[in-house]
Amino acid sequence: MSKKTKIITLVAILVVIVLLGWTYTQTMKDKAGVSEEAAMGAVYRASDEPGDIKSKTDASDRAMVEDSATIDAQLKSLSGDSARADQSMNDKPIAQE
Repeated sequence: MSKKTKIITLVAILVVIVLLGWTYTQTMKDKAGVSEEAAMGAVYRASDEPGDIKSKTDASDRAMVEDSATIDAQLKSLSGDSARADQSMNDKPIAQE
């Protein structure tokens, strides 16, 4: 075999190995039940977070007051998060030495 044929054969074998490896990882990811969103770090929200509205079917006055308090607490938290995000956008540059 000439040197050129050996190089072409080696490149073809490497391409096949890479394709097999890629196929294997895709198959394992599918078997594990990992979606593209989860693989990329999508946000997961547990259904029993503290402060969740629990009375989805309860329409009593007490339940509405509790839900209102929960919503108010969540809005205050959102407001604080928004303020911190705004502050981070107004960061002052630091002089580099």
